[in-house]
Amino acid sequence: MGRELFDYAFREYSRRWKFKRPTPADLFRTMEDASAVDLDWFWRGWVLTTARLDQAVDSVVARGDTLTEIHLSNRAGMVMPVTLALLLDAGDGSPVTRYLRLPVDMWNLGPRFTYRHRAREAVRRVTVDPAGALPDVRRDNNSWGP
Repeated sequence: MGRELFDYAFREYSRRWKFKRPTPADLFRTMEDASAVDLDWFWRGWVLTTARLDQAVDSVVARGDTLTEIHLSNRAGMVMPVTLALLLDAGDGSPVTRYLRLPVDMWNLGPRFTYRHRAREAVRRVTVDPAGALPDVRRDNNSWGP
């Protein structure tokens, strides 16, 4: 959602419910209305359940010169968007890092997802949540490669 949109939505919540007795559902509804972002996955995972987060890189497979398949899994009940750091070989031996953000909707079809990366550079390392910002219960499965 981003800080600016969150601040706007929270100000709207404060304005609508000033001097009233809001319930958690009122917060959820107002944040979604004001931001125009579907946050059901967030409320379910962070507020309404005791689900845990465990995102993992299962494998990386090169398919020809320009396609690399990155197999990801969600090994626990909580779903979150995925931030990937790809360490690429630029061709001249110098490393290049690309950051990608995959939407939470990718988990709608199940706990496994294959991201197809098309580029001429070879993928040397893949890391989920490279900043360590999420409460992943097993960080030892967040990377693939040397």
